[in-house]
Amino acid sequence: MYGDFARVTFDALKNRSRVLQQQGRVQLEADWNEQGAIFLHMMRTLTKDLVGPAAGPESNCGFGVITREWLQGLPASDKRREWLRLLNDANDFLISKGHYYVDGLLCDNTALVPYSNQPARMGAPLDKLALTPDALYLAYLDVAEHAVFGAQDDSMIEVALGMETAIRARVSWVVRTVPLKDGHALEDMEPSWTDLLEKWQSASRGWLKCRAGDGTAGSPSEPCNVAPQSRFRGPENQLYRIEVHKGGVFEPPRKGKRPKDEPAEDGDRPTFKFSRINGSAVFKIESMKGDVVTLADLGRDDRFNLDEGDWVEILDDRAIVPNNPGPLRSVAAVDTFKREVTLSPAPAGSVVIGTDDTAHPILRRWDQRPGDPKARGLQLHDGVAPIELGNWIGLEDGIEIQFQGPPDATGPIVLRSGDYWLAPARVATGGVIDWPQVEGEPQAIPPHGVEHHFAPLAILKVVKGDLTIFSQCRRVFEVPSKVLQKTL
Repeated sequence: MYGDFARVTFDALKNRSRVLQQQGRVQLEADWNEQGAIFLHMMRTLTKDLVGPAAGPESNCGFGVITREWLQGLPASDKRREWLRLLNDANDFLISKGHYYVDGLLCDNTALVPYSNQPARMGAPLDKLALTPDALYLAYLDVAEHAVFGAQDDSMIEVALGMETAIRARVSWVVRTVPLKDGHALEDMEPSWTDLLEKWQSASRGWLKCRAGDGTAGSPSEPCNVAPQSRFRGPENQLYRIEVHKGGVFEPPRKGKRPKDEPAEDGDRPTFKFSRINGSAVFKIESMKGDVVTLADLGRDDRFNLDEGDWVEILDDRAIVPNNPGPLRSVAAVDTFKREVTLSPAPAGSVVIGTDDTAHPILRRWDQRPGDPKARGLQLHDGVAPIELGNWIGLEDGIEIQFQGPPDATGPIVLRSGDYWLAPARVATGGVIDWPQVEGEPQAIPPHGVEHHFAPLAILKVVKGDLTIFSQCRRVFEVPSKVLQKTL
C-alpha cells in the first residue's frame, strides 16, 4: 500500500498475535501499523473460516442481481416503478444494498444502484452487455483495498496543521461481468471459475530480487560474485517501491529462439517505475488546462515536492482502484507562486482522468531517471523502464533489481499492472537493503500486492431480448444470534 512509511513489518507467516510497546523506546509508525495489520488479519481470517470465501448475512445480504424482467413480474407498486426508473437500459441491472464478505473483506453497498452507475466504480466504462439471443454472462464482485491520502479526502487534513497526519485504507468494490460460453450453474460453467481466477490473478505472477550492488548490474552468470563495495549509497533512509506500470506476459524461452510473447522492441515490453518514498508524493489537482495543472500545494518539504524533470502520473478514483496506469508526463516547469506545473507532453485527446473533481484527481510523483546503459542503468521510454527477465537492472545509488518467474513456473510469467515490491534501504547499517536472504544471496519473492478478491454473484441469460437471472451464485449465512436461538 502507498504511504510514507519507514518499512512494513507485518508477515502473516510469522504468526504474531500482538505488538507490545516497551518503556523508554522510540515510537515508530511501523510498529503501530503492524498491530493494526495483525488484528485485521485475525478478523478477516476468522470471518473467512466462519462463512467461507464469500457470503452475506441472511438478514442483510447485499449484492443481489435484479433484472428488468424480474421486476416486471412483480405486482405494480411505487417501489417497483422507482426501481424500474433506475435502470438506464435493457442491458442494465440493479445491485441490491447490504453486506457481503469476500475473503473476509466487508463489502458494504449502502443503496440500490444500477450496474452502469456504481458509486465507487473501479474503472470506467464498464463493459456493456450485448443482448445477443441466449448469451450468457457471469456477474461477479471484484474487491481490493487501497490507500486514501489527504489529497483525495479533505476531511483527513487537520486544518490547524495544514497537512495530513495518518492516511487511511479503504475497501472498494465493483460488480463486473464476463461472457460465458456455457453453463447452467457455477459448478459447470465454461470457462470455469478456477480458470477465470487464474486469468484475473495468475499464480505465475513475476517475482523480484533486490540487492545493494556496485553499480555494474548486468548478467546473472556470476550471482555469487558480489563486489566488496556493494552497498546502498543514498544520502538517507528510503522505502523503495518498485511497481509494474504496463503489464504483460513472458512465455518460457525456447532453445535458440526469443520467448514467444517477449516483444522485440522495448516500447512494447511490460514496464516498471519506482518511488523512493513508496509513492507517497501525491498532489491534489484543482484544475487542468492544456499542459498546465494547478495544484492545491507543491509539497511540504524537499522530499515531497516537484522539480523540473520529475515524472508524474495523472490519476483519479477510476484509475487508482483497478490499478489502471495513467500515462507519465515530465514536469517541464514549476511556478511555486501560482502552484502550477507545466507537463510535457500535454495530456492528449479527450482528457477524462484528472478532470472530474468528484473522482478526486491527483498527481503522483515517480523517481526514475535515465541511467548509464554501460552499467545496466535505467533506459526510459515515455518515463518508464522496460522489464526484462533474469538480468540485474540498476535503479540508483547502488540499488539493483532482477525480475524473474516463480521458482516452479512452467508456463507464461505474468507481470500485472499495479503489482509492487517494497525494499527498505538503510544508510546507518552500511548501505544494506532489508531484503530476504538465502545463504547470503537475495531471495526472489512474489509481489507484496495489490491483491484482488473475487466472488461470483449470478449467471445471466438473454431471453427474448431481456436479461434474465439464470442462476444465483451468492451464498447466505445465518447470523450467530439466530443459530443460538435454535439451539436453546
